[in-house]
Amino acid sequence: MNKSGIHFTIAKIVMISIFYTLSSSRAEVTLLKFGCYAINHELTLPGTPVTIYDAITGDISDWWDHSFSNSPLRFYIEPKPGGGFYEIFDEAGNGVLHATVIVADRGKILRFDGPLGLSGKAVKMVHTYEFSPAGSDSTRLNLSVHVLGEIEEGLPETIDRVWYHFLFERFKPYIEEGRHLLVPYEENQKWGYKNKEGRVALKPTYHIASPFNQYGIAAVVDDSGWVYIDKNGRSILRPFIIDNGPDYFSEGLARYMEQGKIGFMNENGVKVIPAMFEFVLPFSEGLAAFCEKCKEVRDDEYKRVEGGKWGYINQAGEIVVYPEYDKAGSFKDGQAEVSKGQKKYLIWKKDLGQ
Repeated sequence: MNKSGIHFTIAKIVMISIFYTLSSSRAEVTLLKFGCYAINHELTLPGTPVTIYDAITGDISDWWDHSFSNSPLRFYIEPKPGGGFYEIFDEAGNGVLHATVIVADRGKILRFDGPLGLSGKAVKMVHTYEFSPAGSDSTRLNLSVHVLGEIEEGLPETIDRVWYHFLFERFKPYIEEGRHLLVPYEENQKWGYKNKEGRVALKPTYHIASPFNQYGIAAVVDDSGWVYIDKNGRSILRPFIIDNGPDYFSEGLARYMEQGKIGFMNENGVKVIPAMFEFVLPFSEGLAAFCEKCKEVRDDEYKRVEGGKWGYINQAGEIVVYPEYDKAGSFKDGQAEVSKGQKKYLIWKKDLGQ
C-alpha cells in the first residue's frame, strides 16, 4: 500500500523581516506568514528493513536528484547521531550540510533535522524515516516531515510533490530494479558488477572487486592499484595499503593516500582528515600516533618507518601531542608506550585532556 498526505496550519502569527539599505539607512519591513505543516508518505518496497535502511542512507547520489549546486559530485547521509546529510560539490570537499542526523537505529528509524532545500529561510524541518516488515520479504517505509516557520503560499504543496518525486519516482524504481544490490562478477579474468536481476551495472574492467559496503562504496583494483569507487564506478580515494590490501577501518576511519601523504577517510569515502602525514598509525581510543620528517624503509616484503619525531592527533585532525618522541605506539586501556632515545615510558590519555 502506498499512501501520502499533507496537513498544515498557518498560525495567527507574523514574523518581521528587517532589511537595511546602505544608501538610505532606512529599514524595509516585510511581514512574513508563520505556520506549521506535516507531510506523510508511505510505500512498500522489496527487501528487509535493514536493506532499505542501507539503501536510503550512505551514498544516495543514484536517486536523489535535487541539488544546491548545478553539478554536485555526491550526496550522502551518515547514519549515526550527529552524522550529516551532505551535498559535495567537488573533489576539494566544498559543499552543503543540508541536515544533521539526530536519531539512527539501523533498520528501524532515521531522523534528521535541517532545512534541505529551504536553506536561508526562517524554518525548522524534522524528517523521519520509519521501517517495518511487510510480509516475509518486504518493508513498509513511512516518511514524516514536520515543518515550523516561514511558510510561503503554496510551499507545503511543493514540498509534498518533491517528496513524492523522491520516494515514488526515484527511490522506489531504484529499489525495485535492484540497483542498490550490486554484486561482483568475473568475465575473462576481469571483474565488474551486476544487479540482482543479472544486468551489468559496471563493466568488468577491474583486476579485483570487493562487495559494496552499506554506505555505497567498494574497494577495487584498477590498472593503478587499489581505489574506492561508488556505484556509478567513479573513483573516490586511493587507500593506504596494508597487508596487500586497503587499510582497515578503525573507529570508523581508514587511511588514504594523496600526493604521497596520508590522511583519513570515513566509511562513506569522504575525507575527514586531509592527507598531510608522512606516516600515521590507525586510530585507537580516539587518538592516532603520527610522525614528522620520517621515512618509510622496505626490507624485502616488509616496511618500517625510520627517523623523525612522533606525536598524536585526535579524530578532528588536531594535534594533541606535538612531535617530540622518537617512537610512539597506539593507545590501549588509556595508555601508550613512547620513547626518547633509550628511555621508554608510558603516557596516559587522561593527562592529555582527552
